[in-house]
Amino acid sequence: KHVKRFTDYDLDSVYLWGERRHDLKLEFVQGPERIQWQQGAFPHDYPSVSMQNIQYGGKRYLILTNSSIEAVQVKVSGFPQGCMKTLDLHSGIYMASAGSIKATLQPYAVKLYRFEAIEGN
Repeated sequence: KHVKRFTDYDLDSVYLWGERRHDLKLEFVQGPERIQWQQGAFPHDYPSVSMQNIQYGGKRYLILTNSSIEAVQVKVSGFPQGCMKTLDLHSGIYMASAGSIKATLQPYAVKLYRFEAIEGN
């Protein structure tokens, strides 16, 4: 189901040819920040939510993935205020973007966002 969404929105090209960015900040608001498990003698410890921040074709794409068995709410900040519009690719709804967004990810969920410059800015 998630692979179909990636190809429906041409995100395969975004992943292959896009430029990875590191200018946004991910903050945990609610839920576990890390996941841990033991595999044989080796313990593993990773952030519960991973973020891909990719610039491609004049647009910015944000992919958030929750690897936790619990819901996690995060805040992503660092977007230019007042000059970006945010499209939630799952719902098809444009959201107000005041420099940051909050997202609640259900267990094992993926959220996809596309940020575009507002014309005239």
